Amino acid sequence: MTTTSSSSSSSSSIIITVGLDIGAESTKVVLGSRHNCSCEIIRNEVGGHTTPTAVSVAASSAKNRQIGATAQSSTCLKGLNRLLPGEETIHNNIRTALVFGTTFDVHHDEQTIQGMELSSSSSFRTALVFGTTFDVHHDEQTIQGMELSSSSSDAGGVSVTSVLAMLMRHIRTAQVESTLQRLSIPHDSYELEYNILLSAAPTNSSSSPSTTTTLLLDAAYAAGLSRARVVDTATAYQVCYQRKYPTNNNNDDNDDDAEKKNKKNKVVMVVDMGKTKRLPTNNDNDDDADKKKKVIMVVDMGKTQTTVVVLGPNKKTNEKEDDNEEATTGNNTMTVRSSIRSKTLGAGSVDLRLYQHFMENEIAAALLKKKNNASSLSNKSQHRLLEGCKKLKHLLSQLPEGQVTVENIMDVDLKLSLSAKVLQELCQPEAEELKRLLGRALSEADLVNNAEDEEELIVSSIEITGGGCRIPWVKETILEAVAAKTTTDSAAAAGAVLSYSLDDTSAALGAAVWGEEQQDNDNDEAAVLEETESRQTLRSFEEKLTEFDQNFQDKADLMNRIEAHILELRAAKHDRKYGKLLPQEELDRYLTEVEDWLFSETAEKATKDVMEQKWQDVQDQTTNKLAKDYFKAKQQDQADKDAEMEAEAKLAQAAAGEEDEQQEEDDHDNRRLPKKRRMEIVLKNKAEANELFGDGNYKFAAARYTKALSHCAKFVDQSPDDVTEVNSIRVSLNLNLALSYLKLEKPDQALRCCNDALALSDEKNTKALYRRACVYYEKKQWDKASEDIESAIRINNDEHNNNKAFAKLQQRIQAQVQRQKQKEKKMAKKMFG
Repeated sequence: MTTTSSSSSSSSSIIITVGLDIGAESTKVVLGSRHNCSCEIIRNEVGGHTTPTAVSVAASSAKNRQIGATAQSSTCLKGLNRLLPGEETIHNNIRTALVFGTTFDVHHDEQTIQGMELSSSSSFRTALVFGTTFDVHHDEQTIQGMELSSSSSDAGGVSVTSVLAMLMRHIRTAQVESTLQRLSIPHDSYELEYNILLSAAPTNSSSSPSTTTTLLLDAAYAAGLSRARVVDTATAYQVCYQRKYPTNNNNDDNDDDAEKKNKKNKVVMVVDMGKTKRLPTNNDNDDDADKKKKVIMVVDMGKTQTTVVVLGPNKKTNEKEDDNEEATTGNNTMTVRSSIRSKTLGAGSVDLRLYQHFMENEIAAALLKKKNNASSLSNKSQHRLLEGCKKLKHLLSQLPEGQVTVENIMDVDLKLSLSAKVLQELCQPEAEELKRLLGRALSEADLVNNAEDEEELIVSSIEITGGGCRIPWVKETILEAVAAKTTTDSAAAAGAVLSYSLDDTSAALGAAVWGEEQQDNDNDEAAVLEETESRQTLRSFEEKLTEFDQNFQDKADLMNRIEAHILELRAAKHDRKYGKLLPQEELDRYLTEVEDWLFSETAEKATKDVMEQKWQDVQDQTTNKLAKDYFKAKQQDQADKDAEMEAEAKLAQAAAGEEDEQQEEDDHDNRRLPKKRRMEIVLKNKAEANELFGDGNYKFAAARYTKALSHCAKFVDQSPDDVTEVNSIRVSLNLNLALSYLKLEKPDQALRCCNDALALSDEKNTKALYRRACVYYEKKQWDKASEDIESAIRINNDEHNNNKAFAKLQQRIQAQVQRQKQKEKKMAKKMFG
């Protein structure tokens, strides 16, 4: 990948677009559709489909940055998208910063976010104080309190651009490049292009789009990219929907193919929040409704914001512009008719409502009982309470009632319970705000497309996405709002439904595909990032931090090697074979000295070079001096084992002849394998059978046990000891196979296996006798079952063993015998009475 300026990029490199959706909690990354990328979702370093939008920074040079999935929640900055100018907000006196976990106190007049302090004047404000506090100055573009090393403190903090660059570079190096390597795309053959989503819609952005766009592009350059674009969320959804459903693009009323597709132009409304429900309507079979063109609404409710996008045919302005519009964009092209966003309404608002409810009720009652005020609730307790509210919200999204337990709240485990109905009442203000948002989106979409033609549009589908849309009252509110608004505008919804065609990565996918379309439209040069002095400074700073992180990681690896080496040598003195070769006292003294240094302040402040020198010294002192004889003997022993295994492998290969080496060894394998190799096959099949049995796959477990037994019969040139060892394994396999057959309700096969096991053990194996007694019990042969279990108990007593299972089975058998005798007595009485 090219990480320098555009002037140095290779003209022969392919351009791979990457869609980047930076959310409050997670960042979604999707590759474009070309060059074998196939719109693949990029996984994070631990395998998840999203990357946490979090950066953890330390206040000393003794620690490195943690970005994404590895960031620690207690010391990390989250919700990086909220650091953009104009994104910090206060809603209903509730700091939206709490929604994404970082404690900010927003001052619009000063355009700063101050770290919150404890205050007795506001009990609710105190409740928000937990986690790491930062001080964000948008005018100076710095974040106070985020000092990664002594070198950065001179700059007065880290800029917002640098924080975003940290996340972007991490995604590039740790995720995107590794995915492309897996897709067999050579590292030096491509150039990455980030297509970054801008949440704010152009129609209602409260901040200057150019400022925010510039900040994002600067961050991309600092992350080592030479190409990047910024696309608004509405456009991304439009592109994604058209890519998924290309047939909706062709709706010409005069086209025969279009006529076969119901001759409908659809307008799509996308709602990003979360089951498919149908709007109440009387027009399902109305011919007039079939003649109306349709739109689609997309509703996206995330953690901290909600976006509503209405997609449909181009808006018509006047007759003079109609011809030109059709010539340029086409009458059938789906476009963004309206896009509205609320940056205060999201799934996190529900968390806050629950938090307030329990603070004012359960928590307040508990505090009153203890005669304490709200300020006595610790920050950690408040954080646990908020996490409990999140869990309860998830439960109430699926169940009518829910209950969660929050541990260690005022030294007790507090149970929080609520019903979905009460939650809906608590969230009534949010429901009203959502209705207003949807109504505004539909109004600006102008569903009466052309007054002269009286051509109306109807909402045919509501695409919902985002975690908030999984909440029942949110779904109901969407349906009610759309039905009410379309009825008012005389454009009734013809059976509109909540649909799930889009997912959480759809916006990122649309951004990636949009970037490819821009390349096709001769807008390729617009993505090239111009090299400026300020951008180069940002990139140099990020490269310096990356180098610091790498050195820190290398140092940590060296420390782990030293510690592992110490543990190995401490365990070596217990080696019965070679432990006597070690100078015990001298070695212990030296290892203790190294250990003390390793956990000292000197080691913590040491550089990578110092740690590397220490590792070399430890190796030299132990491997080449104190433990020289020990390591020499161990190496020779390992060499002898390797030689023995290699000789056995060659012998096995020769015995196999021309048999295909890739063919699976089955029951027809009659090769004269060495005992060790044959035993490996037996134990491998036994281990696989045990695992299958443990998972309840008794049929397949029985097949594996049978296969292992077949290999037991193929040992050759056995000594008496070998025969004893193999017979012991055969007994165990037969008993396990008998139990498998019992589970499969095949007692006859189980009985055969038990008899085989007893034949191999001279009828003295108590476990085999017990197992056969179980089989006889299932076959209702009580006398034989009683005889076997009594024999097993007698042998056990002679060996001074006590098995409760034996006694329990004996009681069950005796009960059946007694029942059988009573039954026979009744029969005899009836016959001879």
